[in-house]
Amino acid sequence: MSHAPVEASDYQGEELAYAQATNELNRLVDTGTPWSGSERNQVFLNLGKQLGKEKSTEFADISAVAGFDFPDDSRGLTSLDWDLDGDLDFITTNRTAPRVRLFENQFPHREQSSISVKLTGTKVNQNAIGSRVELTITDEKNERTVLHRTLTAGHGFLSQASKWLHFGIPENTRIETLTVFWDGKSPETFSGIKAGGFFLLKQGTRKSSPWSPPFKPVIPSSSEYELKPLAPTSVAHLERPLPLPHLPAFDHLGKKTELTFPLKKPILLNLWATWCPDCAEELSDFAKHQDHFTKAGVELVTLCVDIKVDDAEGRTKALKILSDKGVTSRPLFVTEKTLDLIHLCHAVPFVRPEQLPAPSSLLITTDGHLLTIFRGAADPDQLLPALQAATFEKEQWQAFANPGKGPWIHGADVVPYSGLAKKMLDRGWLEDTGHYLLAQKKSLKEDGNIFPEFLMLTGTRFLEKDLRSRGIRILEAAVEAAPQLAAARNNLAVALLQTNRGAEAVPHLEAAIQSDPNFLNPRMNLAQYYTQIGSHDTALSLITPVLEKQYHPKAIRIRAQIEVARQDFPTLLKTFQLISQNEPQDSSAWINLAKLQQQFGNTREALKSFESASAILPQNKQLPKVIAQLREQLENSK
Repeated sequence: MSHAPVEASDYQGEELAYAQATNELNRLVDTGTPWSGSERNQVFLNLGKQLGKEKSTEFADISAVAGFDFPDDSRGLTSLDWDLDGDLDFITTNRTAPRVRLFENQFPHREQSSISVKLTGTKVNQNAIGSRVELTITDEKNERTVLHRTLTAGHGFLSQASKWLHFGIPENTRIETLTVFWDGKSPETFSGIKAGGFFLLKQGTRKSSPWSPPFKPVIPSSSEYELKPLAPTSVAHLERPLPLPHLPAFDHLGKKTELTFPLKKPILLNLWATWCPDCAEELSDFAKHQDHFTKAGVELVTLCVDIKVDDAEGRTKALKILSDKGVTSRPLFVTEKTLDLIHLCHAVPFVRPEQLPAPSSLLITTDGHLLTIFRGAADPDQLLPALQAATFEKEQWQAFANPGKGPWIHGADVVPYSGLAKKMLDRGWLEDTGHYLLAQKKSLKEDGNIFPEFLMLTGTRFLEKDLRSRGIRILEAAVEAAPQLAAARNNLAVALLQTNRGAEAVPHLEAAIQSDPNFLNPRMNLAQYYTQIGSHDTALSLITPVLEKQYHPKAIRIRAQIEVARQDFPTLLKTFQLISQNEPQDSSAWINLAKLQQQFGNTREALKSFESASAILPQNKQLPKVIAQLREQLENSK
């Protein structure tokens, strides 16, 4: 049998696993998507019909005609007579905007179609919570109906109803009595109740007090009340600057280039388009205030976003615009990847980022950290102080970026910038991801365990692509950043073993086993290594404790390799019996078992094992021949 290969693990640490598991939920929250999907609100009308043997009630969906079917992500719902006109209105609260929606009941109704009462307790709690009101009404046939309402503190989900209790009064009926069961126990009947009014009921008085609203609420019309959108924030200073990956571009000759770090001096990277009048005006302002850039030690770099790499005529047009505006800075043009990278970076520190408009500008330090984002044309009053602050040390910059911050109870929230690496990986930019994590590791270490786990994940992707040298370098960085990360040590050791550096791999596997005894991959890989170099007793000492607790496919195969090397065929026969019992779809196990059974003269059992292998491998042309020979041997032996 062949040696089992050492294996890199796809295991992810707790920090990264949590980040991965919550990524989609966070994306939904950040973009304002309803958690429950695109459901419209619904309202159902009780038709009063009894259906079937179980007498279930029939309902009709009147969501659209009632005006309730907004696509809101609604949570709370309460009913009350908001405009005090005798019918019930509704208020919903939503997770997304509009956070509150008022539904005014405009259905025509009779003036005396309801009553509303408000309770005040003297012997029970003052709000009379828990009290029940019974209203007895009589129709034209002198048939009585008792209506019930109970006063509660809460109402439905995350809602609290009005303390006014509302009763609808059917047409052609009269009110007989109204009785309050205070706190649900002590009855008291009140007089003076008439349809169409509001009444105050105080415990112990037995007489109602009519109440008139001091004013009638009015909902402003759309012409009287117009919402105006807030002006977008034009500048955002990052208290914790964002480390950037290298940005691809092409130059004025159409040759590929990169904005790489470190830079000679800080830069203001201006995103502009040839069709954009605001961009042209801003470029003129930059040219007029070039001395401010010079004094601040900041270089202006223009990045044209609407000219493609093969558009020589477009480049000429863009260069002429820059020349006409007096801009002498280095001109760059975007590749297909450039804007995607910039927008990915922009999305990291913001909860709900939007696409950057043209023009926009990014203030970047010499070591490639994004300090400030200007959305739209930069205001000189905001731009000039930012240029001057571009060379500040960390504490000076933080004071500039957030001058009014107060004391933190638990420390400022830190956005894990390492998450940018995952977005790059998802796009298949493996080389960019690896370079970014290594080049910016000093800054990314602030992310805690998430950073080394992203290093481990990226390094493992390099191994999967057979780029072992690059993978080893990144996995070494992961181990350096988090020596306790067992998966990183295991995968680094695998890469070392695959490049015949077993002596270097062993300490990492031993450290991984010690760091996480329940993580079996490093134990199996170390046992495999010792098996291959002939240290069978050491290998057995690693796998035996595992096999004593449970069946383990890789451990049992390592034991089989050792038994082959030692030519311990009786034990090897038992081992393959165990494998075929636990993994009945493993054809190679059945074949090896059959050969051993043949070797020990057990032709009948060997035939059964070959037949099991043939059932799994019907396309194998050799197995039927072997089976036929064995059957012939058994016939001749009779």
